[in-house]
Amino acid sequence: AIHTIAKKGYLRSKPDSGLYFAQIEYDFAKATKNQKGMAAALNTQGISNYYLGNYSKSLRCYNESLKLKKLLGDEKGVAISYNNIGVIHKQQSNFSLALSCFNNSLTIFKNISDIKHIAMATLNIGTVYKRQGNYPRAMDFFVQSLKIYKEIDDKMGIANTYLNIGSIYRLQANYNKALEYYYKNLRIYEEL
Repeated sequence: AIHTIAKKGYLRSKPDSGLYFAQIEYDFAKATKNQKGMAAALNTQGISNYYLGNYSKSLRCYNESLKLKKLLGDEKGVAISYNNIGVIHKQQSNFSLALSCFNNSLTIFKNISDIKHIAMATLNIGTVYKRQGNYPRAMDFFVQSLKIYKEIDDKMGIANTYLNIGSIYRLQANYNKALEYYYKNLRIYEEL
């Protein structure tokens, strides 16, 4: 119940409150020796700190969560932790670390055949190349991600990928193509 309050109740709208409840969740999980609960609470704290712009605290929480998930043998959880850590490194322009984390995440998602998360990790790798100005490499990853999202009919994933493809065209001053993809993105958001 505390996890639901922290993650679904406050995380996006009031991350400071999400952080507060995630700490209560962590304390309870620790008192009951529930390592899985501790890892989940640390992940929520990491997200809350990310939204609050506290990247160093976010990174600490994600790394602690990663250690627990490795101890528990939670492969999917490990992959998600690597992804989250990669997001922080990307925000801090630590691109080589971000790529390493996203590639670790992608490898694990492929090993466990988690198609939706394969698409997400592929998209995230593309966003790093986009931030580095390597637009052809970014576009390769966005096209791969789009193909997967279309195969599994993940509308939000398709929309997000269209947005990233549009941004590549915008950055290359190909405004007609950028608008084409932005409108595709908009239509899906309106549909959703």
